Amino acid sequence: MARGQEFWHMQGIQPKRKFRWIATVGQGKKVFQYAIKKVTKPEWTTANKEHKMLGHTFNFPGPVTWNTVDVTFIDIATAPISSKDGKGGNAALFLQDAIRAAGYEFPTSIGQATLGVTKERAVAALGGISVQQLNADGAALEQYTFYNPFIEKVNFGGDFDYDSDDLVDVTLTLRYDWAEILGVGEGVQPFIANGQPASRASTLSGRTLDDKAAK
Repeated sequence: MARGQEFWHMQGIQPKRKFRWIATVGQGKKVFQYAIKKVTKPEWTTANKEHKMLGHTFNFPGPVTWNTVDVTFIDIATAPISSKDGKGGNAALFLQDAIRAAGYEFPTSIGQATLGVTKERAVAALGGISVQQLNADGAALEQYTFYNPFIEKVNFGGDFDYDSDDLVDVTLTLRYDWAEILGVGEGVQPFIANGQPASRASTLSGRTLDDKAAK
């Protein structure tokens, strides 16, 4: 191989780096982009169905299942001046609002107890999630878009602990229907609510928490 064609002599090659990315939850008004520190990449699994005949086993692919993803971000104690409701960045308050916006109500009466969570409201309450992989110039290489995501589990940061001075991390486990990766030539676009790129906006109704905060 000629010297100039060897990988370590190709100065223009840029490998993707794990730390070059930015995520958006909702429209970034409740969970700020700079507070998000880790997002699990999507994975899918194809089920396997076996057929046995004599001493042989034959395999057939079954349904595709997408894994859950975890989103970890720093809980912020003081809202920025730009936060109109005074809750901006406070994960505990955001998540309480999210579960109630999804349809849950505290069972303080029979009427309240009869209300329940629906997929449409749960998806609208989160407002969607997308992640862009960036290059060294800050330009997007591709965008991971999660369709119809909603909160399945919340970890508020573990224990109250006098022996620790760590930052409080909140982790959300999200369930979604499927994920798509869009490249630059496929129209990587600004993120909007309900987890859809602008050209494929969902027709789901319902206001997000960001919509409420904007008023």
